[in-house]
Amino acid sequence: MPDPADKDENSLKRQSRHLPNGREIDDADTVYFDRRLARKDCLLPDWDIPDTAYRPVPIVWFTGAMLLQLLSLAIIATALSSKDPLFTIVCCSVSSFAIGYWTWERGMKDAGTAWKISTFLMLVIQFAFLYAVVSIGT
Repeated sequence: MPDPADKDENSLKRQSRHLPNGREIDDADTVYFDRRLARKDCLLPDWDIPDTAYRPVPIVWFTGAMLLQLLSLAIIATALSSKDPLFTIVCCSVSSFAIGYWTWERGMKDAGTAWKISTFLMLVIQFAFLYAVVSIGT
């Protein structure tokens, strides 16, 4: 391949206006001889960027639900520590149900059975731990 430093701008423009796959080069592409160096949408090299879209996976939904429930139960239990324990447990159960519903609607309903079971068990175990702590405190 010729050295690009040896070529002036006009000689580079006179070269073929087609890529190896037969597609014609448009002005939005950054081209180095016969190699397309950049995608039109982001101007990063095409070999560094896969042509895919982001697709969340169940581990993201599971982790999000776990962390959100952990924080919400801790905040609710702390804020309601001077109230009736039954009221605290009801508020925490409503929070856990809302987080479970939110996780389900985010995409967990389309996940594998193991992810569904794991998420349900995680929500129940964290709620059971809070229930035990609140019950012991009374």
